[in-house]
Amino acid sequence: MDTPQPHPRAAADQVERFRYVFGDTVDPEEWAEADEDEQAELLERRFGPMPSAQGLVKGIVVSQVVAGEPPELWPTVCRLDADGFDADAVLNQLTLVLTEIIQEALEADGEGDDDQPNPRGAYRDRLGRLPLPAPEA
Repeated sequence: MDTPQPHPRAAADQVERFRYVFGDTVDPEEWAEADEDEQAELLERRFGPMPSAQGLVKGIVVSQVVAGEPPELWPTVCRLDADGFDADAVLNQLTLVLTEIIQEALEADGEGDDDQPNPRGAYRDRLGRLPLPAPEA
């Protein structure tokens, strides 16, 4: 049985998203074939050294952008890009939002509250509210 091939437009979209994140610093095939540790090295090649937790969350954001999931993510990237944010600033905004969502989910989980908000819904909502306000000097 043949493995289904992605629609040509979907493949082109994924390459566009990959190039947005990595430019020419990482080859798409190198990323696709890399295991978790190798991907961490490729992220460091692109973004420089990061504390482990930040690198982990940035890696999740990068994987989401490249995959185009959740569906609201790429339109948010395009909107911020059109507003004049460069790729690093956009990815930093996304990393901060996802970090907040993870922290809130961990805190809520520790409270034993059965009426917890849906982290995925909160993520989508916060994507719609980007950009984050600039920190005050």
